[in-house]
Amino acid sequence: AGMVPIVTASDGGGSIRIPASFCGLIGLKPSRGRVPVGPDGYRGWQGASVHFALTKSVRDTWTLLEGLQVEQWAAPYMVPRLSPGPLTLPERPLRIAYLLDSPLTPQVRLDVANLLRQTVERLAGMGHELVPVDFPVDVIAAARDYTTMNAVETVAMMRGFEASLGRALTPDDMEPMTWGIYQAGLPWDAADYSQLLGRWDQLAADLENFFQDYDLLLTPGTNGPAPLHGSFAASAEMAQRLLNQEGLAKEARTDLIMERWQDSWAYTPWTFLQNLAGQPAIMLPLGKSSEGLPLGVQLWAGKGQERVLCQLAAAFEAAGVLETEIIE
Repeated sequence: AGMVPIVTASDGGGSIRIPASFCGLIGLKPSRGRVPVGPDGYRGWQGASVHFALTKSVRDTWTLLEGLQVEQWAAPYMVPRLSPGPLTLPERPLRIAYLLDSPLTPQVRLDVANLLRQTVERLAGMGHELVPVDFPVDVIAAARDYTTMNAVETVAMMRGFEASLGRALTPDDMEPMTWGIYQAGLPWDAADYSQLLGRWDQLAADLENFFQDYDLLLTPGTNGPAPLHGSFAASAEMAQRLLNQEGLAKEARTDLIMERWQDSWAYTPWTFLQNLAGQPAIMLPLGKSSEGLPLGVQLWAGKGQERVLCQLAAAFEAAGVLETEIIE
């Protein structure tokens, strides 16, 4: 709304970056372990959820990051502190991978594709090396594990609510979608979850290996501008399926939530892998949709590499191409 210069936010799958794309703002998701958490929140969504802010300038983003960064030796996740210094790019050209398509998105909008191509051309014009790539990991498998993680962590949250209330929760206490996620997490046991986290660690290792060859990965931000309220509302039939999962195996319950999220996965398929891997990414307001609304472009780096993200963001800002604004 433009009422404050910086607004705090958290990001467990894109919830800093997606609103930044929708609102013409800068949204940085820091590396896991970069900003202070805990102790009871050390493992928010097993480290997928991190806290930071949305801003209207790269200066504010970098200043806040420098002020908040910490090395928490008691925490399970930590990255070395960023050294002070100006946001000037290295003398050498950056090697930047880029991709457009996602297995979660049947069709990328034309204006989204055009903005990505325009950004590729802009970066090439700045002297950087641009390399087309495909996703280096199995996106569908990662999305299933992300969905299961979300459901299991919802069970943990609901048990805390039940302890506070002194009674069991019922469907009347929440929306059908929330109840559905809660029910989807109940059948998963500790061994299942341990195996899931093992796959998650392997995915993180694979994505870190990818960034041994590239400085950055460029992707679209969202598959379109801010949607109208209610665009992804559940049908009455889906709401009933979410409320009544008795008899469904645990895999079928995950399938149901994946089905429910199908439209939103297709709209925001580029912003959740960084949360699983603990890597930083920044959303930059670099264009407009065909409706004249803000569209962001995402830059993604290896763990601990926020500086290069902000260096390139500062270069865009100095060139006058960031379309930072407040939509009223």
